[in-house]
Amino acid sequence: MTSMLSSGRFRRSARTALAAGATVCALAALSGCEKPTPVATVTIGTNSVTSQASCWNDGEKLSEKDVERCAKSGSKRKITFSEDEVLRFGVDTEIAEKGWQVFLANQPLLDPTTDTYKTFDGSQLRWSALPDETELVIAQVNSAGKKEPQGFFGMWHFTLVKDS
Repeated sequence: MTSMLSSGRFRRSARTALAAGATVCALAALSGCEKPTPVATVTIGTNSVTSQASCWNDGEKLSEKDVERCAKSGSKRKITFSEDEVLRFGVDTEIAEKGWQVFLANQPLLDPTTDTYKTFDGSQLRWSALPDETELVIAQVNSAGKKEPQGFFGMWHFTLVKDS
């Protein structure tokens, strides 16, 4: 009987040690991870692309240098569209609370909003004037009337590709 108790205690101790080791490893792995940024989504027809922020300062205003750097190096998720399609934009609540705006080729496409979802009729675009690939930026801006500085707080880059 003593030997059965000893082997049972050994197995229980081994399991406890393994569980503790796995927990420590998991915590170590997670501590190296960054918190994900809020996401923005562009949907055209049945196709959607979602992107993490190209620039994000945890909800704080981006400096002018950050905005310039971001404009040049933003990762651009591509989505194809044609002239008669509706563009749909969706953002996480965290983005909408402060306010956001859509820019196409560096020009405002939509007025600032605090909604989490907006649409735009593609037939309103000057289709022939657009290049084959056009930069689309969703930017978090202070449009909710909060007592924060005006400017950009986050940017999400996409590329609209003309369907030929």
